[in-house]
Amino acid sequence: MSTRYKLLFRGQIAADQHMAVVRGRLQKMLKASDAQLELMFSGNPVTIKKDVDEAGAERYLDAFMQAGAKLEIVELDAEALAEAARKAEMVAVAAAYKKQQTEQLAAQVAAEQQSVPDADAEDGAGAQIISAATTDAIASFALANVGEDLAPAAAKTTQPVASVAIGHLSVADAGGNLIEPAEASAAMPLPPVDTSHLSLDEAGATLGVPTDVSAEINALVEPDFQLGEVGELLVESSPLVEPEILDLSNFQLESLPEPAAEQPA
Repeated sequence: MSTRYKLLFRGQIAADQHMAVVRGRLQKMLKASDAQLELMFSGNPVTIKKDVDEAGAERYLDAFMQAGAKLEIVELDAEALAEAARKAEMVAVAAAYKKQQTEQLAAQVAAEQQSVPDADAEDGAGAQIISAATTDAIASFALANVGEDLAPAAAKTTQPVASVAIGHLSVADAGGNLIEPAEASAAMPLPPVDTSHLSLDEAGATLGVPTDVSAEINALVEPDFQLGEVGELLVESSPLVEPEILDLSNFQLESLPEPAAEQPA
């Protein structure tokens, strides 16, 4: 089985193309309406072809490239192909069944028309009424979608709704209390809280730190320095030291020997 592909378009165009020009090319190429064109450039993936072979995918890809648009090719797996084939078979079976039922009903109508006597105009009009009514009945049939519920909502059985008494309930005003003051006084009292071990400290005091530790912290953060002027040296310079003059009288310079001349070979 050859590989099958699905073709998707997400509204993307080539970098060197203009959006309005590409839209016009695609609309002309695909013979799309304005509504279909807006859907194609909505940013959501739009299926151009659900199932094509490799040659068909390449033809569409080349056509979109020439129009300045980017087409996405997605390979279909075996499971997706089997599901698509199953749905197509179900649609074909339903269409064949509908056609068979229509033909049988038409044959029944024709037989009934032949059995009606055509003695006068009144009887002929009656036959025409029967034929028109039957034709309307045939036209009222429709093919439901795959998986659609054929039973109308009225035909479904529903569970009875339980009756709940709400006569004793009322709606409180906006912002009002949901319990009466008498009910609030009868509410369970809160247990007492022992606060005898707590005390209030002075404003600005550090809570949770012992006094001696707090004093040490304050001593550490107290600055013992000052800022210098702009451009001022922060380190005092050392006094200049006169360089020591070495005694070189006991040294003697010797000349280096000249290099020997090379002898000719």
